[in-house]
Amino acid sequence: MNRITNCRSLLLTLPAALLVVAGCGGGADTATVHGSVTFEGQPVEYGIIDFTLANGNGFSAPIESGEYSVTKGATGEATVRFTAQPKPPEVSSREELEQMAGQKQPPVKPIPPDHPKQGTKVTIRSGSNQLDFDL
Repeated sequence: MNRITNCRSLLLTLPAALLVVAGCGGGADTATVHGSVTFEGQPVEYGIIDFTLANGNGFSAPIESGEYSVTKGATGEATVRFTAQPKPPEVSSREELEQMAGQKQPPVKPIPPDHPKQGTKVTIRSGSNQLDFDL
């Protein structure tokens, strides 16, 4: 009897759960967005590129060796912001992390928040988009 009740509960809640999951996409088109980011003529070694759409949704991607790539990004008009930061160390153990704690990271030239290209407006279309940024 308990097994029948559990199956009935599952059958009643499964359609509702599927509707919730289907609603997450909102039926919106998705895009692949990729490209390069340079700052003062040099590739941004490591950082973040952030796309914010007019509706407040958005997505971001890491920048590594001047390149970034996003799959399943949202489409529409977006504002782009850039951040350069030190690359997180790749460590395999706690001991290795503790050894690195005292070491200084090489300085990273920050991309100023008031840089003229911060807040660049772009249009992201369904499909593949190559967007290169020279800051």
